[in-house]
Amino acid sequence: MWIPPEFLDVRISASDMSFDVCPTNRNLYLSEIEKVKLPADPSRVLGKAVESLYFRIYEVVTKHVYDLAESKQYVKIDPWEVLHGQDPDLIKRSIQDAEEKCKSGDFAATDLDALTGKLKKILDFEAHLSTSLVQNQLSRLADHRVKGFYDDLMHFSIEPTYRAELLGFSTPVKPDFVYGGKTIGDIKTGNWHEFKKLAFTGYALAYECDRHQPMNSGIIHQVHFKDSLGVPLHYNTKVEIITNELRTQFVTRRDAKLEVLRNGNDPGKPDKKICEQNECPFIPHCWGKK
Repeated sequence: MWIPPEFLDVRISASDMSFDVCPTNRNLYLSEIEKVKLPADPSRVLGKAVESLYFRIYEVVTKHVYDLAESKQYVKIDPWEVLHGQDPDLIKRSIQDAEEKCKSGDFAATDLDALTGKLKKILDFEAHLSTSLVQNQLSRLADHRVKGFYDDLMHFSIEPTYRAELLGFSTPVKPDFVYGGKTIGDIKTGNWHEFKKLAFTGYALAYECDRHQPMNSGIIHQVHFKDSLGVPLHYNTKVEIITNELRTQFVTRRDAKLEVLRNGNDPGKPDKKICEQNECPFIPHCWGKK
């Protein structure tokens, strides 16, 4: 798994590693060697805003449950109420987070009303879900071990960082979350692609490199939206075993990408159908505008 000696002076970000849209890695050549600038893309703003909102929901609900469980005010535990008591502030701050992390062109191209509507679906869904989980536990435990239950259920480490230079990563490597110390995860929006599994595979390897402990399962929390439905969709969200096949695939693709970065040569275009299937943002540059 360690980086080959010939690549010791080359580094790649976790995001570039997992964004495996091109079999020849021409997307990496264009962005890193030719410095081609992509057109504005509001999907990047959506992704960052969704991440931020999930993190904020977790922070708010956890503090709410802990504070009231500690003071034994169980009757006041109501995640729905506390989350909507901060709405629209939670959504507004999540959009502000996205604006700070994204390019100004991406944000300028974003329909803020549509973005707010999508974030509202997440907020409502998570408020219902967290309230049901906590209230169900209150109804079942005579001694109300709510805090312990919540610790077990929602044992997340949010945006931990790991050093993994030996794997060829620029560091720090920062997954979106680790759950229960056993599952490493990333939050994604948009359409599902199998290459997204490389994200949690790379993060797991970085975790193992830094912590010297195994990480054998991963999850992509894939969030999708439809105008006809009032809830966020999670069709492809599931826990996956990080198999030897995935690890080998990651190492093979990593070495190929590092080779492109090292030699700086144009690797050429792949089959256009693959570019279209993977929704590569460099299609207009490689193939011209439709």
